[in-house]
Formats: sequence, C-alpha cells, structure tokens
Amino acid sequence: MTGFVRRHPLLIAAPLALVTHTIMLVMVISGVRLVNVVRDPADGPVPFAIVEGPGKVVSAEYTGSLPISARLDDARAIRVTYWSTDANSGEPTVVSGLVVTGPEPDAGQTRPVVAFAHGTTGIDEPCAPSVAAGMYGLGELAHGLVKAGFVVALPDYQGLGSPGVHPYLDARTAGMNVIDSVRALRAVVPYASEEWVAYGGSQGGGAVLAAAMAAPEYGRGLTMLGAAAMVPAADIADVVEKSRNGTITGDQQLMLQWIVEAWSRRDPAVRLDDYRRGAAVATWDTLSACTGPAVAGRAQAAESLAPRDIGPGTPESAYRLSEVLAGYAVPVAPTPVPMYVLYGGRDTFIDAEWTARFVERACAAGNSVTVDYQADRGHPDVDAAALLPWISARFAGEPASSTCAER
Repeated sequence: MTGFVRRHPLLIAAPLALVTHTIMLVMVISGVRLVNVVRDPADGPVPFAIVEGPGKVVSAEYTGSLPISARLDDARAIRVTYWSTDANSGEPTVVSGLVVTGPEPDAGQTRPVVAFAHGTTGIDEPCAPSVAAGMYGLGELAHGLVKAGFVVALPDYQGLGSPGVHPYLDARTAGMNVIDSVRALRAVVPYASEEWVAYGGSQGGGAVLAAAMAAPEYGRGLTMLGAAAMVPAADIADVVEKSRNGTITGDQQLMLQWIVEAWSRRDPAVRLDDYRRGAAVATWDTLSACTGPAVAGRAQAAESLAPRDIGPGTPESAYRLSEVLAGYAVPVAPTPVPMYVLYGGRDTFIDAEWTARFVERACAAGNSVTVDYQADRGHPDVDAAALLPWISARFAGEPASSTCAER
C-alpha cells in the first residue's frame, strides 16, 4: 500500500488487498487472433499495428521498470505513446502509458485485458507512473494480473509522461485516455482480446466510471465488460463550497491546490491570487511539486495552511471554479457497462455524500451499479477483497447483481 501522506493527496497505486487477491482471478481465454509478437524482453523498439484514430500508437519500446520478480516470471513492460482526446477541447492529444504482458499464449488464443487507472501521482510531466522510479507500486499490481492470465494497460493520463497540461481530476479526459490505452495495447500485443475491464482508485476511480459512460460511443470497437471504482473522484464540485465555509479538510485543500494550479496552466485567464491567500501564497510552488527538492518541504507547507488559505475568494471566482469542476465530473448517461463502486464513510478526500449522489444519478439513468459502502473506512483503507472476484465474474460472463433496486 502506498501511503496517503499529505505530499500525495488521493494517491492510490495498488491497495494491498488488490495485490493479494489478484492471484485469485480466473483466467478466461476467448476469441481467436493471429499471434506475431517479439518475445525478446530486451530494451528496444516494439513493432505495432498501424490503426488510425484514437489509440493510434506513436511509439512503443521495452522498458526495464518492472520489479525483478516480474521479470523473472517473463513479464515484460512496454512504454507506449498513443493518440487520445482532450474532453475539454475535443482536440487530439498524445499521451503515454505502459503495457504489461507475459509469455504469449498458444497460437489462436487470446488474453483478456485489464486497464488499471491510477490515483493521484501529481500534475507535472515527470509524475507519470511510466517514468517514475518504482512505478508507484504498479509493477507489483501488473505482475499479479499478468500471472492471472491478463494483459494489462496502465495509462498515465494526459500531461503526465508526455508534453502538455494535465487536467487534474477531469474524469472525462482520463476516461478517454483509459479507453485509448486498451486500443494502444491491442496494437502492440496482437493476442489481446477486445474484451476488457477497467478498475482504478480515487482519480482513477473517476476515470474508469467515465470510461464506462463513454464506452457505447467513444469506446466502439472494444467490448467493455465492467468498471470497478474504489473511492472514486466522480464529482467533486462541492469542494468549492467547503472551501468557502471553512469546512474543507486538509486533504481536500491539497487536492484543490493541484486542481487550481493545473487549471491555471490550461487557462491563462485564471488569476491564482483569486484562489490563494495566507501561507498558500509563499508555499504555492512547493505545494505543486511531485518531484525534485521541493517535495521534501511539501508536508511542512501543508501543515502551515489555514482552513481558508486555498479556495475562491469571491462569489465570482467560486462560480468559475464550480463550472470547471462540473465539467470535470463523470457524465452520467445510460451505459450497458456494469459498475462496481466501493467507498468509505470516513473518507477525508472524497466525501461519502458526493459518491452516494453519483450512484443515485447512475441508478436513475437505468444503469447497473454494485455498491460496496463501508461506513467505518476512509480513503486508503477500504476493504477491496470483493473487487477482483467481481472483475473475474465479468470475464466469466456472469450477470452483475445491481444494488440500484435496493436504493
């Protein structure tokens, strides 16, 4: 488990329960594809299919970022850059990520795909898991999934690992990045199935729910079987009001600081001083950091903040920020993709009420949602033991039991 310390709000790499239970997943092989892949795990470029549109691979090369235990099991990591879409502008973007696979199957067999959407790692290009030392623990997670028979996509998200601005907590853009990571994976791993499941936590939880909503249209050509979201950042617009009335938690303050800083990089009209005061002004650059010497002072900078040091200072600036966050939220629409939503009642990052309201809207739209609410758990300590069996059941073709009718 990666620590949820003040320097990395919302960071979920791979909760221990997920890694432990990965080996319990049922390997499901379906479909037929011609196998033609390089087995040599040495450094160097990887051949890939040329497919136009979102998911088109720009580059692919082996990387030695996996832990030694994974490499001894013949797991291989491929760093890819690929085309995706910025949901705010509709413009194409180049994003990055990792593909992790094991020994190729027998000719004519395929491997099912899991895309894991990571939690917060930062807002700067070097903060991406695909370029970070240790991959924030994602190597162990990917290794477990590969041993269970899956091919794994680990998207970085727009602006992390590749040039550009990271629209922090924009679930819609991250959801498109997740979908396109599967397309890119299938271009470099010819035996990967079109069937896939996404799961992720916190920032990544919002991303996989957005992917589920976008799957019928944006995800055409793939078969998304499920989206499993832990403590998801699905709709956080109410953090603006909490910052205005002084009830915002310290964890939410740091989340909001990264939101505002990332937003200001995208929109030159944003005046940072409309959203900071007191100790936040002097420590802003330190609070924004995820790498380099400034990181060492981030915890101390966080402790210096007063309850209203970060947030909109006027009704006008509050309205602007609320509008932005409303646009970042998971857009609720009818989708055939079943969803699993796990969250805790003591979460100091994502209020339980926010997640409950998202679930209500998703159910009202006629969707299938399995809710796992743990009243005595917070953000980092939810019990995810039931999550991976739920994922396995999607590949096995079992119907998902929605709890929407009980609400």
